[in-house]
Amino acid sequence: MIAQVAWFKLTGKRLLRCSPLHNHYLFAGEHEMKIVVRFWISSALLAIASLKIR
Repeated sequence: MIAQVAWFKLTGKRLLRCSPLHNHYLFAGEHEMKIVVRFWISSALLAIASLKIR
């Protein structure tokens, strides 16, 4: 929310079309299943990265 407001004040344009983030992708025309799979993959990669850091 803070980034959205700051970006709007600087540029006059919205950073995201809608919040939460998955709705932004829906409004951009992405299929819902593709969005879900991408979030699963990114979650798995971040989990693996956090285990590697430890």
